[in-house]
Amino acid sequence: MLASGSLVRLSSCAVVTVLRAELLPGGSFILADPHGAGNLRVRPNGAIDTQGGRGGWARFWVDREPDGDENSIRLLNVGHHEQRGNDVFLAASIVPADQCPAASAPVPEPPAVLLSDEEKAAFVRHGYLVLRGVVGRELVDAALRAINNQLGQGSAAWEPDEDGKEKLAGEVGSKRSSAILNLLHASPARGIAEQLLDGQLSQQVGGQIALRFPLPEDKIGRPPKGNDQWHIDGMKKNGHMSPFQLLLGVALSSQACVCVCV
Repeated sequence: MLASGSLVRLSSCAVVTVLRAELLPGGSFILADPHGAGNLRVRPNGAIDTQGGRGGWARFWVDREPDGDENSIRLLNVGHHEQRGNDVFLAASIVPADQCPAASAPVPEPPAVLLSDEEKAAFVRHGYLVLRGVVGRELVDAALRAINNQLGQGSAAWEPDEDGKEKLAGEVGSKRSSAILNLLHASPARGIAEQLLDGQLSQQVGGQIALRFPLPEDKIGRPPKGNDQWHIDGMKKNGHMSPFQLLLGVALSSQACVCVCV
């Protein structure tokens, strides 16, 4: 009925009209905006957007629309069903790829920076790679300007995320901010990422901001964390255990040391 790569058109949602399906282990689907940074989700408050990740609010069970044609389907939101006991359906239809060329992935450009064989080997050997000076100063300044502008909104600068924790509100906090995504798309970083992945970068690219405010004086001299204080992103999620292909960090301020996320 529905397979990975299938195109889906929502019947009555103004957020986005065409999405690309990905089948997850266990049989549920995520539905990605081919030109955006996130997946379709139904937030706990019922709002619909395409800023979801791979959690329950952004996963759907799919079945046929009882009164529809062969391409008519309905999407049952997993998060609302499992966590709230509510059946929240979205009406949709399967769209042949040749009828929606705009959803096709763009043709990648040649990378501006070519990694050496030694750099690629180091990435395989250590699981990370540190490259300096890849992102231009003007792109960094634009990202900082967008972040600081949002921080200047006072209490309106923040909003709860799908887990109830505070995150930056507005476009800059949506994972789709052009100023943040340009750190990847408008710099050699995208070509470098594609070389490490040995192929074209997935369209599901999100720009997450990690703010690090100054610590209180009594915490500055704390000893470093032990080797057993670690985690793997996605380890507590059901279904797909690896929520992304690659984590690429761009430092927007001077770094006294290199902190690595693998």
